[in-house]
Amino acid sequence: MKAVKVKIDLGRSFRAGLVHLILILACILSLIPVLWVILTALQPSAAITRYPPSLVPKALYLNNFRFALFQNPVLRYMLNSVIVAVASTAAVAAVASLAAYAFARLRFPFRKTGFFAILATQMLPPLTNIIPLYILMQKLRLLNSLQALILVYVAMTLPLAIWILAGFFQSLPKELEEAATIDGCNRLGVFLRVALPLSLPGIAAVSIITFVIAWNEFVIALTLISSQNLRTYQFGLYDFLKFEMAGWMPRDMAVGLLGAASVMGLIPTFIAYLFVQKGFIAGMTRGAIK
Repeated sequence: MKAVKVKIDLGRSFRAGLVHLILILACILSLIPVLWVILTALQPSAAITRYPPSLVPKALYLNNFRFALFQNPVLRYMLNSVIVAVASTAAVAAVASLAAYAFARLRFPFRKTGFFAILATQMLPPLTNIIPLYILMQKLRLLNSLQALILVYVAMTLPLAIWILAGFFQSLPKELEEAATIDGCNRLGVFLRVALPLSLPGIAAVSIITFVIAWNEFVIALTLISSQNLRTYQFGLYDFLKFEMAGWMPRDMAVGLLGAASVMGLIPTFIAYLFVQKGFIAGMTRGAIK
């Protein structure tokens, strides 16, 4: 019996070690593009095109950051993206929490049908709606405005947010809500005082997903925005590629500036994730498993 037990333990240890090795390799592979962009941003033009490439820069070259920051309206683009991403995140968190609680706790006609209809919208790629979205925003006179982007990003991420939060609300103990009802709370009071505080990890998960999607989106912003002052950050990065394609600057210089601007664009999402990382992990696991 002891020998059998040792074999089982060794087998489990081997499988656990193999899983950890695969996860470590996956993390390293996912970090290689990010490290390469950082390396490109910290090197002069001559080093970027050198072959074989240098994996460790001989000195920190910050001129790419200085030119990208002060010779281009990068800060303006970043401010536009922050406005759009924060507004979209707040709207999705507010609407999705109410809708998800209704699907999870209330009983009304066609509840399941409506829930699956919301999920069905995620089956269509967002790019298939580009032309209808353009026409709709033109009819609403919101074309070339940040409000148009906010509305589109809310519509894009709301179904996923409702699905995650609905599973999260279903995992909460009903006894807590019943106790609040006995104490005199109505349905809205139960939601605000009991369900909403307990669902903060799920809201954190939904918020970071919405923020990242709104921050990184490019094609819709390219379609709906024409004014340079209203460009989002990802749209603004396209300028560096146009400089190279138009022959206004050498390719290696444009790549260095694009790398520096891309590194600066990682900072807001990194900060946002640091604030909500614990809630993000808890919310994704609890909501998805349920």
